[in-house]
Amino acid sequence: MKYIKECLTAFRELSPLPVESFNSFRTSPRRSVKALIFDIYGTLLISGSGDVFSDEVNPAEILEVLLRSGIKVVSGNPEEAASEALSLFKMIINESQKEARSAGIVHSEIDIREIWDDVILKMTSKGILALGHDYSSEKLSFYFEAVTNPVFPMPGMKKLIRKLDKKNKVLGIVSNAQFYTPVIMNYFVNGEIHDGNDISPFKKSLIKYSFLERRSKPDETMFNSIRDTLMNNFNISPGETLFVGNDMFKDIYPASKVGFKTVLFAGDGRSLRLREDKEEVKGLNPDYAVGDLESILKIIE
Repeated sequence: MKYIKECLTAFRELSPLPVESFNSFRTSPRRSVKALIFDIYGTLLISGSGDVFSDEVNPAEILEVLLRSGIKVVSGNPEEAASEALSLFKMIINESQKEARSAGIVHSEIDIREIWDDVILKMTSKGILALGHDYSSEKLSFYFEAVTNPVFPMPGMKKLIRKLDKKNKVLGIVSNAQFYTPVIMNYFVNGEIHDGNDISPFKKSLIKYSFLERRSKPDETMFNSIRDTLMNNFNISPGETLFVGNDMFKDIYPASKVGFKTVLFAGDGRSLRLREDKEEVKGLNPDYAVGDLESILKIIE
């Protein structure tokens, strides 16, 4: 757990970037809101890369991650080894996604630990890398997140969650995520460090992570599961549920398809995704759009 604490305490304050403009939608009459389901990256957490993964990782960052994880480059140039590791990382993800598509899963998800295990196995087999005595894919993956995608709570995140809980709102999560995501959330929401998947006060039965489901948003599987659980276990209809997310295609589109009321979070310019190039969102408006998390309270009051 030492490396987890090191990563968590190393995160430094981030501030949202300005958003040029957005429309404040309200397309349906106000009605009782009993449940709120949240996206994490770009909504509850400021994400340095704007998402759960960064597309702009460079070999220097990979070399830092390898060294911090106790992995040594024992053959060849360290920078070239890091570049090869990065190329393998991307290739293995692409192959995994291609295999899933051939099985009919358009929006699949990987478990980053498995990807790094595969990368390290290939490179140690070639004699390029040597593992330290305490190597683990969890450790490597956590350092990878800390280095390439620094995160920090969105302004007002903790306060909003506490207020919603006091109002007895049923809270849930649907997020593209990895195993370290709930660890990070627990640290920022509850000041706790542990490696479970639960995040209080969110309901355990209403938390869906892509890495566990092996499907990523905008796949509707996680949304359908949350909808059914709300109806069957909490007697809450889709129309009494708000989904809050920062991405029109990955959040607002699938949430609206299962009948949830939707809130587009437009509070950070680095993560707001309007996706105007996507056919699925043409003509689609969220029920609400807000520029800060506190404004969500105005919707439900």
